[in-house]
Amino acid sequence: MFEITRCDPETGYILVEDKDFGLAFEFNEPELQEATIVDDYDLHITNKDGSKKILPILTR
Repeated sequence: MFEITRCDPETGYILVEDKDFGLAFEFNEPELQEATIVDDYDLHITNKDGSKKILPILTR
C-alpha cells in the first residue's frame, strides 16, 4: 500500500512509497499546500490557491 513518506509544501516535493514492494515515486508540485492518497493509487493535491489535482500513482 502506498503512503506519503515526505511532503514539503515549501518546495513542493512529495515522496510516495510502497515499502512492501520497494516502489518509490517522486512528485514536484510547486504550489503544493497538502497531499493525500485516496483509493491506494491516486495522489490528491490541494494547491495554495485552493485548486485540486488528482495524479495517478500507478495505472490500474
